[in-house]
Amino acid sequence: MHELAGEVGRGRIAFDGQACKHGAGELQRVLQVWRLEAEHISPVDQVALVRVEQLHPFPEEELMEILERYPNADEVVWCQEEPKNQGAWTFIEPNIEWVLSRIKAKHPRPRYVGRATSASPATGLASQHKAQQAALVNEALTIEGN
Repeated sequence: MHELAGEVGRGRIAFDGQACKHGAGELQRVLQVWRLEAEHISPVDQVALVRVEQLHPFPEEELMEILERYPNADEVVWCQEEPKNQGAWTFIEPNIEWVLSRIKAKHPRPRYVGRATSASPATGLASQHKAQQAALVNEALTIEGN
């Protein structure tokens, strides 16, 4: 997986711009995250990590430039730690769809990975929060067959 070493687009997107260990042709997933700390994420070779640092104005050109490097990626995943109705998902989904349509990606829609819709931003229990955090990161990084 890419480390968040370099940046593209004046801090709007964090991405190192290097090919995955197995090369772009073998990449299976592009994972985009919002407010998910990098220390929660362990390396996975077939996953490129893009961290969207600024939502508005949406960094469409930067994101197109990055995603075009991975034409064989099986999917794009949006991962956030906030509940689905409280994070960036409702804003970001149509924007990512627009980018995916412009680059003629294999899959026209991003997949959401994060906490379910909730009236509360947190569970109230640190142990439950940690378990949910670990589960959503695991789901975001798990490639079927691995």
